[in-house]
Amino acid sequence: HEKPFKGINGSGKHNNFSLSTDAGVNLFNGPQLTKVAGNSSTFPVIMSAVVQAVNEYADLMRMSIAAPGNDFRLGAMEAPPAIISTYLGEALTNYLSEVKQSATVPGLYDPAKTTIDLGLPSIAPFTVPAEDRNRTSPFPYGGHRFEFRAVGSSQNVSMVNTVLCTIFAESFAMMPDAIEKGEKPAAVAKKMLD
Repeated sequence: HEKPFKGINGSGKHNNFSLSTDAGVNLFNGPQLTKVAGNSSTFPVIMSAVVQAVNEYADLMRMSIAAPGNDFRLGAMEAPPAIISTYLGEALTNYLSEVKQSATVPGLYDPAKTTIDLGLPSIAPFTVPAEDRNRTSPFPYGGHRFEFRAVGSSQNVSMVNTVLCTIFAESFAMMPDAIEKGEKPAAVAKKMLD
């Protein structure tokens, strides 16, 4: 069950969520998706649909994780806030801000990675991704996936994933309708980001 119990820190579950095609293309992986689609506008449209869904249906996301122990834990006990939002990280936020401002795609989303060398022979240099694992957001983007961090440890994630799939499906359904009517993909993304 979820802690806290007599002041012991809380315990939750991280539900890592990504979407892939039947050919194994991860829709949240900008470079992979752009390479397969042959078009850099696909990734920002998909990401804007996710942002719109979280904005529109944060209440349903919150409902899917509601349980007495979890409701007590959220917003304290080292848990994410009870108010649902997403955090995209600085690199993706800046990229989508360009799409929102100009209604054009600024090219491939492929954030820079930093290599850290501690100068210790016993520890090999390691790469740090651009995406921040923001521990204050219930639904941060972690590079190629989102992580719903607010799920209670005793909860079955079937309701959570049903809600996520449903809200994203609605946002995704809006895209082809607008594009088939002649709107450019970046313009559709701009509207969703607005």
